[in-house]
Amino acid sequence: MKPKVLVAEDNVDHLELLSDALSDENIVVGTDSKQGCMDYLENDQFDLVVLDYNLKKDFSGFDILREITLKYPYLPVIMVTAYGNEELAVKVMKIGAKDYIRKTLDNNYIDRIVTNVRTLVTKKDKREYIDVKSNALSFLEKNKEVFIAKWKEKIHIYEEKFDIPGTMNIPEHYFYKLYGAFLDDLGGDKVSQTLDILMEIFNDLEKDERLLINIELLNVSFREITHNLLLKEFPDFFDYGSTIMDQISWIVDANDLLLSKEYEKVIDRSVEDVRKMEHFKANETLIIQLRHKLDESLKHIGDNTKKMMNDPSYTKKDELKTITNHLQQIESVLYNYEKESRDNLETYRKKIKKYR
Repeated sequence: MKPKVLVAEDNVDHLELLSDALSDENIVVGTDSKQGCMDYLENDQFDLVVLDYNLKKDFSGFDILREITLKYPYLPVIMVTAYGNEELAVKVMKIGAKDYIRKTLDNNYIDRIVTNVRTLVTKKDKREYIDVKSNALSFLEKNKEVFIAKWKEKIHIYEEKFDIPGTMNIPEHYFYKLYGAFLDDLGGDKVSQTLDILMEIFNDLEKDERLLINIELLNVSFREITHNLLLKEFPDFFDYGSTIMDQISWIVDANDLLLSKEYEKVIDRSVEDVRKMEHFKANETLIIQLRHKLDESLKHIGDNTKKMMNDPSYTKKDELKTITNHLQQIESVLYNYEKESRDNLETYRKKIKKYR
């Protein structure tokens, strides 16, 4: 049976040239968009993808390459572009492209594509990748306790380095739930369960600005520990090892991207708290100035009122008591308002300190 090749190219002429050149040895399916490309891959089995870097309809080929690498890490991809350079070539090869071919005006690049397709589709990449990945996942599952212990050690190092204590206050069972979610996502070639557990931790525990940073540490440190353990156990990880690590990185980075939305909420709250702090600071300053201006007058009225109350010849002592009561009320209002402003100001100062 002929190998099946998917060609993603939005230039009709180039698509026809490639299809004609490849169709002798392969079954060729063409598409001109990201959606078409991902739909074909989801609903059919392909042996290779030829992907144009500049798909003008929606996403660039670079975006599609990233998604293919995550969802179908065993599937070889040849990236083709008319406007390439060495930096771009290195970039796409690092992400997972098996080759990077620049279009030429004489169309000689098509011969190179045909040769590379012939070479790549004869390799048994998928079976070998699945075996290596299965061994890695089995190893991680068997060494769960070792991993979690190293996980906590790594987080303690981060805590001391960045002065953010509190991660170890996260209940023990969350480490196990999160570890299981990472392995499930790795085994299923998808990203969803780890983020669900991270958000569960965030929603279940008392929300504190440091908690979000600690959840971030749980996410990021997983990649480093996995890398160290797998390389130690499987020294010849070479290409497939890097592909598995790329997948772990994609899961971590996808979580990080969505967690950033929670960071945005924290930033919005911090900006609002800064405004409130400035408001209460202005209130405190105003009330202090007001008290200073009123102190002399209030003292003068109070002293004279006391003199008249102590004067046996003065008959309107009830009115003086009323004045005294009013003075005490004014003093009490000013004192309470000043205290409230000072307390609120201190509250928001502490909040801003935590944000920093």
